[in-house]
Amino acid sequence: MKCEVMVGQLISRPCGMKTTLSCPECSLNVCSEHFDEERKMCVSCSGELNISKGMLDMDELLHFEQEELRVFDTEKHFDVTYEYLDS
Repeated sequence: MKCEVMVGQLISRPCGMKTTLSCPECSLNVCSEHFDEERKMCVSCSGELNISKGMLDMDELLHFEQEELRVFDTEKHFDVTYEYLDS
């Protein structure tokens, strides 16, 4: 059996690692990485689902530097209602 816990930030997919555990709450087959030994349930049910190694942390993904935000600080306004919609 393979782990059925959904992972991935941009494209969700089942983990797919080999498993012999089953979550008593939701009945998903889970690997040892996605099983909370302390609570005896999968990390989805326990609320401890972390981003997999090698993936961006959500705080890091949503953090912008001032220089990046300045792109939106402009007084130029574009009216695209007629110019682009009619083409």
